[in-house]
Amino acid sequence: MNRIGVIAPKWSTDRIKEAIDKVNIEYLVFEHYTFNRLEEIGGILEARYKFCDYWLLSGPLPYSVAIYYLGERDNVTFIETSEAGIAIAILSLINELKYKDSKISIDYIKFAGDLDVIINEVGYSDDIFIKNIYDIPVDEDNILDFHIENYNSGAKFIITTLPYVYNRLKEMNIPTVGVKATKTEIKSAIDYLIEQYKKNYYKDKQIAMIIIDILESRPKQDSNIYDDIAMELSISMDILQYCKSIGGYMVNKGKGRYEIFASIGIVKKRIDELKNIVDKISVKINSKTVVGIGIGTTVYMSQNNAIKALSYSDNRNKIVLIDEKGQIVENLGYESELLYNLYENDDELNSLLSKANVSIGTYQKLKALIQINDWDYFTADQVAKELDVTPRNTRRILKDLFEVGILEVTGKESSFGKGRPANVYRFTR
Repeated sequence: MNRIGVIAPKWSTDRIKEAIDKVNIEYLVFEHYTFNRLEEIGGILEARYKFCDYWLLSGPLPYSVAIYYLGERDNVTFIETSEAGIAIAILSLINELKYKDSKISIDYIKFAGDLDVIINEVGYSDDIFIKNIYDIPVDEDNILDFHIENYNSGAKFIITTLPYVYNRLKEMNIPTVGVKATKTEIKSAIDYLIEQYKKNYYKDKQIAMIIIDILESRPKQDSNIYDDIAMELSISMDILQYCKSIGGYMVNKGKGRYEIFASIGIVKKRIDELKNIVDKISVKINSKTVVGIGIGTTVYMSQNNAIKALSYSDNRNKIVLIDEKGQIVENLGYESELLYNLYENDDELNSLLSKANVSIGTYQKLKALIQINDWDYFTADQVAKELDVTPRNTRRILKDLFEVGILEVTGKESSFGKGRPANVYRFTR
């Protein structure tokens, strides 16, 4: 059973619940969280994010706040309210009521659309509106003061996208309209969320093969054959317990290699358990332990990808995953996680990499590293330190990429010791 967290202001909660009740979603459980102030959204997510598989926000505004706290997340979506259309309808109504010359105080989140386009469609003069276009983070009390000041200065109506501001203005008996989602828009968002759930459900059921490879250990001087057998049994039990927790099937291939078949969804959800197993084994037998995970549409593809992933582990305690599209994830589950592709569709780039004698995987990995660190410029020493490779080898790769025009030298790094200053590089493509 999957859980979906719904975050909405009180004015939208009942509509969302009503829309959910009309859809056949027996396999999903919805948890509703109501907010008044935008700052409450962060607290809800901090307390409950890990307990829900997906999150549905009631519109562009709460979604923007959620992304401000979380960053972009695939499991967070929102009801795409046609706030522009709603605002047009409201303004048209005001026009019919012969208030065309009245001042209107309005706030609008930049993410939702272009307010000037809305005003032009209605045919109003722009100087009728007193506008406050805001972004996240936003000070709601400042927006409230903005509207109160405008009302006291002669504005006849307030249009707001902020639930807190709407409630406060209503308490003051100031004519206010809140911009909110329609039932049709809510239903469309729920339908989209269900489709995403189904898509991810079948994706999570893809076959994954995990290869745990314990590299040659350094036995203690006083160990004997019985100790070695006992250690092997202990390790097998550790891996078997992990296998049981993910509902997998384990095969001991001998010589320190174990193969596990399971569904990729549960493997990713319990990646911390796999990390703990790797660390535990490495400490227990004073050895390096590497893991390759392969995903595929068939067992054969999963196995091939797992073997290939193992070759990218570089003989370090590392978990590497390769999926059915050839995408690599190094250090899976760690802060230093690095994602890149094995393939490149740009024929010209492929030709340049061939001339430089640099593999596509190395190029993509380097690009991913630069992007994740947000570097505009970089040196060989920086790259070598991040990738844990020798500076000499890194300098050769960067020099080869420079010679075919993929990199350019933008300057020299000052050196306080002996030796020549290092080149500072930047990608040209």
